Amino acid sequence: MTWTRVRRIVVPACFAVVIIGAWEVIVRVFDVDPFVLPRPSAIGSTFLDEWPAIRSALHQTVTEVLLGLLIGVSFGAVMASIVTRFVDLRGPVLAIAVIVNSAPIVALAPIANNLFGVTSIWSKVTICALMAFFPIFVNTSRGLQSTPAIQRDAMRSWAARPREMTRLVQWPNALPHFFSALRLAASLAVIGAIVGEYFGGSTDALGVYIAQAAAITRMDTAWAGIVAASGLGLVLYGAVVMLEKLVMPWHVSVRQVSRA
Repeated sequence: MTWTRVRRIVVPACFAVVIIGAWEVIVRVFDVDPFVLPRPSAIGSTFLDEWPAIRSALHQTVTEVLLGLLIGVSFGAVMASIVTRFVDLRGPVLAIAVIVNSAPIVALAPIANNLFGVTSIWSKVTICALMAFFPIFVNTSRGLQSTPAIQRDAMRSWAARPREMTRLVQWPNALPHFFSALRLAASLAVIGAIVGEYFGGSTDALGVYIAQAAAITRMDTAWAGIVAASGLGLVLYGAVVMLEKLVMPWHVSVRQVSRA
């Protein structure tokens, strides 16, 4: 392992330790009420004690996030391909996407719960899918349209069909944009699931777990749930990065990271 790679791991870890340590010291020195801000040590202890309940709640939330990502990412990629092929559709589809994306999630969550039922998993899946769709659609569309002219001209000179142009030239060029959007979509989907659950859902879900703990002022328990949600976001982000390296090892950004 090279020094650059070690530094990439050590520096963020040291920064996290400093932040958490400062948090612990400030809460102790100023005797901050646990109701306002619990100590990291208390949160960590509660996390370990509550892990069986958190793990059970995570199972439900992970299911919602993965289903929402699958639907939102697939629909976004397909719509990006369609509007790239049929340019006249780009304006109307983009306008609808912007309108939906501009709607506050705290408004979408109750609407989805009313449509599918408060305890239905599909109300949360819908929110996750909507959160993931917009970045995938916008970034992938940009990537598909950024194909160098010389490559398009070469494919036309070989009498390539539109689907061959898309598969062999446009999508390989769009993959960096797609994965950049996918990293963002993974984090947004977690937020969407938690907020959707906060407005009602199965009692065995992470958002409900956090909301119930906060309602009875068990803030260390609520923070333990927040840590679990943050961990889920980090795991999904890391999974996307690994998938990106597997799918497009030829790209310059991936080669630079691999050499570091």
